[in-house]
Amino acid sequence: MGPKFRYQFPELDLNELMHELDMLGFEVGSNFWDNITSEIASDLYMNCLSIALEIDMEDIRPEELSGQVLLTAIDILSDQGKHHIKSIGNLRFLRYCKILWNMIGIDDFTMNDLYRPTADRIYIFLCGFVNLMRFKEDRWMTYKDEFYQIEEILDKVDKANEQIKQRKHDLANLRLKFNELSDEIQSRRIENQQLQEKMRNLHGEFLQNQQELKRLTQLDNDTQEALKDIEFRITTGNQDIQDLKDQVVQSPERLKNTMEELNRSLESDRRLIEQTSKRHNELQEKLNILRKVEKRLDKAKSFIEQIFQSIKEANNIKQNIKDIEHHIEKDNWTIEQSTEEERLLLQTVEQISLRIQNNQQHYESLIEEAQTLLDQEQQKYVQCQVLLEKQGNEAFTLERQAESLERDISNLRSNHEKTINMLTKQHSYLVEIFYKYRNELIQRLQLFCNYKNYSKIKTSESIFYNKEGRRDNIIMGRFTDENDENNSHLNRGECD
Repeated sequence: MGPKFRYQFPELDLNELMHELDMLGFEVGSNFWDNITSEIASDLYMNCLSIALEIDMEDIRPEELSGQVLLTAIDILSDQGKHHIKSIGNLRFLRYCKILWNMIGIDDFTMNDLYRPTADRIYIFLCGFVNLMRFKEDRWMTYKDEFYQIEEILDKVDKANEQIKQRKHDLANLRLKFNELSDEIQSRRIENQQLQEKMRNLHGEFLQNQQELKRLTQLDNDTQEALKDIEFRITTGNQDIQDLKDQVVQSPERLKNTMEELNRSLESDRRLIEQTSKRHNELQEKLNILRKVEKRLDKAKSFIEQIFQSIKEANNIKQNIKDIEHHIEKDNWTIEQSTEEERLLLQTVEQISLRIQNNQQHYESLIEEAQTLLDQEQQKYVQCQVLLEKQGNEAFTLERQAESLERDISNLRSNHEKTINMLTKQHSYLVEIFYKYRNELIQRLQLFCNYKNYSKIKTSESIFYNKEGRRDNIIMGRFTDENDENNSHLNRGECD
């Protein structure tokens, strides 16, 4: 049978005990056992408490055992409380000593062990303390890695709790900011819808203006065709006049027919000139309309620029909202994951001796999941960058289209102004030709009448318009032969 112990630990011989105490850092001399006082026992217990229980001396407060405290602390005590400083310190110290003796395996600790210590009791106490340190060292060597892992896990738990606290604070701030911006976001959405509706209306007006521009272009082409026809008819009239010059009128009847034909031709030319003038006025009105359209397009351009700016601001607000929602979702996920991680870590701490390997795999999987989430967030960030670049390119394309449209409108306006100026010059030229041929015809008719020796017996008026737009009263007449008054039945003619 093995040796029987009075306590739960074996007693050591004196040399072995002294060696172990020296290894633990206790300065115990050869005369230590001869005279053990209460002060020596108190110092010994304090050193053992700081080593075994890992208690800081500031928590034990040994100065209170003698009734002394710091001046900064004693000022807050009442006069009656100052008398109990030593007793309170002794009570605290006795409680710590009781805990230490129970840990060693000695459950019969009394106040005599502190105030009237004996060598035997101190010897038993030190044997138990040395065995406790041996046991702790053995356990430490066995579970050293696990203890380090537990410390690391606890550090992670503390950091996770700090992150959770910070995330909750950030989440509260984000929610507050989101609530503050919710009204503005709603108003910006409504304003964005209104701006989109205005853009659709402006686009419709722009299409109508394009149709009107096409119609005016076609009208300009028709006018040019009409001018070509007038030039052809003028050429034909010149040829007819040349033919008339070559003809010799032998009879009044032939003269009458010729004059009637000339009157009809002149009347037709007059109507054609009136139509040309009317067409000129219409083109002038169209030019005014184009100028108004140009002004409206300028306003539309500036308004579209404002719309683009508003859309850009709305997109920024949407992006901010998405970022806030993303942060809120991410923070919620982080809080949930952190809470779950904390629960798993606590379970791991409780069952560290049996499940340390599984927990290690679990943390590795958590790290892999975190890395996966980080990669996903980076991909989302790259996608957002690509989307922003695409929107910037679209905005640049729209600006280029607007500039091209402005150049086209400017070119069309310049072409129309040139066309109208050309028509005005051609109209003036036709009027001058008309009056030139009219005067020449009147002169030739007068010469013809003088040549035939006719006399004017009746006059009438024919109204024409001169170059300045005033009425010309042209004297028309019926002519008879002065030598034969009976020839009153001869043909009558009107000319202008």
